[in-house]
This record gives sequence, C-alpha cells and structure tokens, in this order.
Amino acid sequence: METKVQSRIFVVDDHPVVRDGLKNLIEQEEDLVVCGEAADAATAFRLIPQTSPDIVLVDLSLEHSSGLELVKDLRNQYPDLPVVVLSMHDEMVYGERAVRSGARGYLMKGESSHRVVSAIRSVLQGEVFLSERLMAQIASRLSHTKTTRPPIERLSDRELEVFQMLGQGTSTSAIAEKLNLSVKTVQMYVARAKEKFGVTSARELMRYWATWRSPLPVSFGPRPLKERDPQKKLQTTPFWKDGRLPSSRRPRSCTCPAWSCRNNANLPCDKCGCRY
Repeated sequence: METKVQSRIFVVDDHPVVRDGLKNLIEQEEDLVVCGEAADAATAFRLIPQTSPDIVLVDLSLEHSSGLELVKDLRNQYPDLPVVVLSMHDEMVYGERAVRSGARGYLMKGESSHRVVSAIRSVLQGEVFLSERLMAQIASRLSHTKTTRPPIERLSDRELEVFQMLGQGTSTSAIAEKLNLSVKTVQMYVARAKEKFGVTSARELMRYWATWRSPLPVSFGPRPLKERDPQKKLQTTPFWKDGRLPSSRRPRSCTCPAWSCRNNANLPCDKCGCRY
C-alpha cells in the first residue's frame, strides 16, 4: 500500500491550548501533520531548521516578541517557506501589514475549522489566502496616497504595536522589556504616534485608542446637555429581556421585602405603593 506524503506544518502561538487545538484539527487530515511548535520567535528559529516544515502558522501576539517581526525574519531567512498568520487581531488593521511583511495568508481565530484547513492547503499550492474584504481593502489602498489614510493606518508596524500596548495600560518600561527595546526607543515610537495622530499628550493618544477599540464612535470633549421637553412624558424604566427590572432602579425609600417580585411584574408595591 502506497504511503501518502504529508505536508509538514509548524505552529507558533503563545497559548498551549491554541497549539493543541490546531494540532488536533490539522492531524485529522490525512495529508497534513504538525511537525513542531513554539511559543516565541527564538524557539521557532531554533526548531524550524530541525523540523523542516512546508508551512508555518504564526500568531501576532507572542511571548517576548512580535509576530509581524517573526514573519519578516522568516521571509528574509527562509524566502521559500510560506507563512500564514492566524490571529485574533482585526484583519482590517493587521492583514495588510502581515502581507507586506511576507505572509501568504491571514486568518482570524474566529474562522471555521474548514476555512483554516482550506487556507493551509491553498498556500501550500502557491496561492494567497485572504478574505474578500481584506483583498478589497488592499486594492483600494493602491489608489490612495499614504497621507490620505487614517492615522491608525499610517503607523508603522512597531508604532502600532506600542500604541496598542500603551492603550491596554502597559507602561513604557514594560513595553520595552516585552519587545526587547530600550525605554528611549519606546518613547520615540510613542512620540511618532502622537505626531501622526496630531496630539501632544499620551492622554489624548489613549482617547484615540479608545475610539479605535470601540465599536461605536466616542466623542472627544464634553457632550452637550439636552433640555428635557416638559410636555414629553418620561420614559418608564427599561426591563431586562426576562421581564425583570434592573435592581439599581429600586428606590431608596422602598423597604418592602416583596419589592423585587412585585416589580418584576411591574405592579405597585403592596407596602409602599411604589413602582420603581
């Protein structure tokens, strides 16, 4: 019986659970096998020559290193070794950067198992695997100059990494330690980010980070107070989906022990007569 040749895959991710999950997923396929794994760039570079993989899966968030820097280094040292980025980071922010760094594919960790396997096989066949949304974004970038892009897209890869870590509350000294940089170098990246966002303080920079992370627009500055129309009837207290009133709406004056059950049905309290 002829033995089927298996494609060898190396996994780089800082979470053991993710590495185990990917290994179980990949080795369900007869033509794929995981030949090695690593939690950081240094271990990956030490093991890749020993395991001779056909493709590498890389997460962007690694221990003591950057996934994007690893992709660049792999391209420089092993130009014929294809890399697929599998990350939780938004592809609309990091996808194009990963491709420019040398990745042949980009996948969000929320993708289906079938799509992960399809991406591996496509890249092994010499193709580029990107979502239609990401491909459309990359195409649109070709018709725009760099200065017309939003500030977040004009940040360099390292500036974006520092910007994100700073927004998560990481101090400059901690960022320097994690990225193996000097504190002065981190401060330089922060200064460049401020310049591109057009702000002068770290606090203003963090407000931009909050806006970028928020699914809804965040207002910069105090919101104007709206005057209540005296003719307009006040809205009643909203209910949760199961019909209960939020416990924070209970009036301080109400001491009725049956308040909770009575007001779940939006009925007046037997003891004090209140509704809200």
